[in-house]
Amino acid sequence: MGHSRRGVGFLACAILLTAWVGTAGAAVTCGNGLIEVGEDCDDGGVCIGSINAGAPCTAAATCPGGTCTTFGGDGCAANCTTETDVPFPFEPGVFSFGDLAAGTSGATVVAEVLSIGLPITGGETLTIGKERDGKIPVVVKAASVATGAISIPGLACACMRGVALKTCGGTLYEPDNVTRSLDCTTDDTLCAGSKPCVFVHGVGNSASGYIGCSGGLSNVNVDVTQDSGGSGPASPPVVTLSGSGAPGSASLLSSTSVGVVTSPSCAGTNPVFGPDNLFCTDDDDPASRGLPATARQVTGTVTGLIANANGQDGHSVGPTTLVGSRLSCARLATGHVAGLGLVSVEPELDQPTLGDTLSALSLFSTGTCGDGAVNPNEQCDDGNTVSGDGCPADCKYSSAALIRGNRADPTQQSRGCEVEWYVANSHNPLDVHHLPSNRQSCRDADPGCDIASFDADGAPIGDTTAGLCRFHVVACLNNVDPHLPACSLDTIDAVSVLKPRPDLERNPQARAVQTANRSALESALTSLRDPRTPGAGFVYAPPLAGTQQNLCSAPFEIDVLVGALRHKRVSLLTRSTAATSRSGPHLSRLDLICSSRPLP
Repeated sequence: MGHSRRGVGFLACAILLTAWVGTAGAAVTCGNGLIEVGEDCDDGGVCIGSINAGAPCTAAATCPGGTCTTFGGDGCAANCTTETDVPFPFEPGVFSFGDLAAGTSGATVVAEVLSIGLPITGGETLTIGKERDGKIPVVVKAASVATGAISIPGLACACMRGVALKTCGGTLYEPDNVTRSLDCTTDDTLCAGSKPCVFVHGVGNSASGYIGCSGGLSNVNVDVTQDSGGSGPASPPVVTLSGSGAPGSASLLSSTSVGVVTSPSCAGTNPVFGPDNLFCTDDDDPASRGLPATARQVTGTVTGLIANANGQDGHSVGPTTLVGSRLSCARLATGHVAGLGLVSVEPELDQPTLGDTLSALSLFSTGTCGDGAVNPNEQCDDGNTVSGDGCPADCKYSSAALIRGNRADPTQQSRGCEVEWYVANSHNPLDVHHLPSNRQSCRDADPGCDIASFDADGAPIGDTTAGLCRFHVVACLNNVDPHLPACSLDTIDAVSVLKPRPDLERNPQARAVQTANRSALESALTSLRDPRTPGAGFVYAPPLAGTQQNLCSAPFEIDVLVGALRHKRVSLLTRSTAATSRSGPHLSRLDLICSSRPLP
């Protein structure tokens, strides 16, 4: 079979994948037409890939050469549970110097010599079933995909739409897993003499897939490489799926089309604009809507590369890498997708003017501080906007309440932003510069600072252990701190712990407490979260590049055993090094002081 060098569309968000057979029912009996234990509904399935594709079925035996597959979107999900519609509003895209701002939505066309950024607005609706066997089935109805017109300044206007894709047989690929099934979305007669023309994602749906909850989800990373051939013929893309995602991970196969008109204003009197003279509205000429293409959208990591690009051996486009973001299954159950970020990448060859390109798509949900989900550009979110608990009022450690590791003049510190601290302390004393002090004090049993844990709303639960103060601390590296204007962010090669020193404790109980404290700090410094990609979790550690900013740990516990003493202090002391610095290692210190309870 020959392979065309031309991609399936100028901005189409597609990856040529291995065969996808709809959204198969999670349970063995789902689709047999009988409502059984654990099912809310069962309206049977539809034959896919067989000579009678599209026919109702209740067992594979009635679909010779194909499968009997269940789909959602009609009120009964692919796992035979009732469905709910959940809005997925897109965070409007923001571009700066060609780069898409983290946590915003947009398409980026990457060519050999330039990149074009296209902001995306609007949203779509996720139609979800209930969790069963650890997963939630999801479809997107094509009619729910509503994005605004995308102006390409000085060039054109683009519009992305959801497509209820149909092929001959209802599969993406023929049984050889190489030949694409014939697209019959706009003309059923194209399948004459072949398998019937059938919806790939179910009637009216443009996407289908799953969200992993209690069991997470596999294959959440996508790597796609295509050899453009250089001086020879092109090869088909090679797609590798890998990785396991934690709860809240998602993977959808999504069919879209991208239409382009040569009108940067997205308006005109040409018939392609329809009676309203506006592009990207329902009355547009169908011929202007572009060709359907299908991509795997995931919450994990996607990477794309074109080798031997633009007819030149050894030249390449990319690699381009995007990272998505997981949602909260608990929040999803209440109708919210805050935190969700779906990403995809596609190679497109021989595009007009640009040549070989990679089209990268990012769709991030609109999220707000206090919604209970850590959204991109947030470092925490405990469901409220109250300070003094485990998360600052603006959900960012780096912009409020950060503690410098010394008491020097903040305007003169060139490296004070390398390692800073946050302490959950409603009293939060200030130093002589009117900034949070690196000496944090607490009286035993004070619920504002001696904290055992936090409740579901993020409010602190006081510690009741007599003779001990339990502080909740966060360590942050490479911070953008407005209080340290002279501090320039740079690489951090390593961070080591100098204190606590358990070996200096004579009392066995105190030594055990200090050992646990040191271990907690060491673990925190190697378990950081990048606020640009919160869905990746606490997986980052030094060395850090200068572009990796505001990486913070999860809150960790530091115990100060005061016992019968009036006061007891535990010091956390780190040493950070950077090869580019001429001033040697930087020390950052946090003192946590516990006072004994007053006598009754």
